[in-house]
Amino acid sequence: MGTFDYLKNFSFLFAGYYIFRSRRLLLISYKTLTTIAIICVIVAVSQEILFLLGKISAPTALIRFGLMRTPSLLGHPNLYGLYIFLVFTIRLFLKRKIDFLNILFLIGIFLSISRFVWISTIFILFVYTMNFGKFFYKFAFLFLFIGFSFFSLPYFLLHTSHELLTQNFFRGYALYKSIEIWNDNKILGVGPGMFGGVVSIIFNSPIYYKYDFSYHWFNFMKNFNSIDQFYPQLLAETGILGFLSFIYILFILFKNPRIIYKKRTRYDFFSNFIYSLSWVPLGLILYLFGSGLNMVAFLIPYFLLLGISIGVVKNAYPTRKQISFSKRWRRH
Repeated sequence: MGTFDYLKNFSFLFAGYYIFRSRRLLLISYKTLTTIAIICVIVAVSQEILFLLGKISAPTALIRFGLMRTPSLLGHPNLYGLYIFLVFTIRLFLKRKIDFLNILFLIGIFLSISRFVWISTIFILFVYTMNFGKFFYKFAFLFLFIGFSFFSLPYFLLHTSHELLTQNFFRGYALYKSIEIWNDNKILGVGPGMFGGVVSIIFNSPIYYKYDFSYHWFNFMKNFNSIDQFYPQLLAETGILGFLSFIYILFILFKNPRIIYKKRTRYDFFSNFIYSLSWVPLGLILYLFGSGLNMVAFLIPYFLLLGISIGVVKNAYPTRKQISFSKRWRRH
């Protein structure tokens, strides 16, 4: 509920590996999550159309670039966008093509109008194109990527820097206080649950009083139950040691599934599935620069699918090393 609140979501990785590892369950889970994603996108498109026609209204916080930041069925645009990003990333590297459903998911991601979900998606598309695209597509995407960055980056940096670097905005003020707290507690931080998360708000953490946190912004923070910035919260609560530990966890989540994939002797849906999941942490690293991590609708499916797929692949197919050992054993 502070930084360590996220550990409860990590537990689904072990539940998937030890309890639910089943090919049939993995297929059912994947199809169910994909179906939910399709329904969410259809609802989001309907919400946007109704908004543009003036049939429904939206609070100012949900309007950006003259469009509604659609929450769909998940209640918040960021949560909705991140969930669609998860399904899109898995499906993109699993199918290795941009088909109708992937285009639909891209439309869904666009309608979330979440800047950092957009950035994560563009990055994943860039990685996919560089790895699996033909030369022409690589060149074309690189050209479009550079062009998009040239025209959009100045606006993005101007808007984001204005929001983060001035204390007139909540994120800017929270970032300033996070750095102030971290400066006094560089190695270990002030402790999990002491700043920036829902527990610190519910139990009125003394850290807010100690660092003279604005009463106005504290009340404003109750609307989100967090400072809505993961890395500053992580540094303030756990210091540089906790920050480096978290980066290492993300690296493991990226690297280990790829190691398991490369050691297999068969490459089918299940081994490709675990490979697809390995790319998700790369997008997550970028997303966390602008938002919090306590996104249950994203984390639980991700860790559950990862745990099940690791269990299925590791137990279903022998590695090359195991086959080599078996052959030597039979000779003797």
